[in-house]
Amino acid sequence: ANFVPVVGKFNIETDRRKLALQRVTQLANYDILTGCANRRLFFELVKQGQSRVRRHHTPAALFYVDLDGFKQVNDRYGHGAGDMVLKEVARRMQRAVRENDLLGRLGGDEFALLAEEIPDRETAVALGEKLIATTREPVTLLDGVATIGMSVGITLIDPERGESVKGLIKKADEAMYEAKLAGKGVCRVWSEMTEEPV
Repeated sequence: ANFVPVVGKFNIETDRRKLALQRVTQLANYDILTGCANRRLFFELVKQGQSRVRRHHTPAALFYVDLDGFKQVNDRYGHGAGDMVLKEVARRMQRAVRENDLLGRLGGDEFALLAEEIPDRETAVALGEKLIATTREPVTLLDGVATIGMSVGITLIDPERGESVKGLIKKADEAMYEAKLAGKGVCRVWSEMTEEPV
């Protein structure tokens, strides 16, 4: 007679453990605030993406995204407001990209995006501009409005070149820095020809 409750308790305990395990995996791989892949998972998924790029000979692009004016939001409204901005921007970016594109938060107000099947520079720039457009609408906060922008650096991933994930991110980061110098709110692409961003 006591068998059913014991089985019930066992099932509940098993479900609880499964949920706990899922939660640990979630915490280990995803940014708690934005739900984006965290740095560790993003690097791992870029590695896997590179393998697909080589296997299918389809170029891809890596985007390095940095918010403009984010520090002022934190300074003026506090970190809670900053968190709201990060959440909202991540949500907008997620909506702007394709289903298979991978968005990661590298830390602070820096994000990265891996977009596969990007045939050329023009397509990459169009996607970069689409990302920038996500910050055109101000973000409504509890006690004010945050106006921010976005600078984007892009590096194209060549199927014929085996580059390290760190090397690719460094190039995209340097291109992003060029975008900042160019007046922010723009995107710049790393150029292989001159070995410098253009």
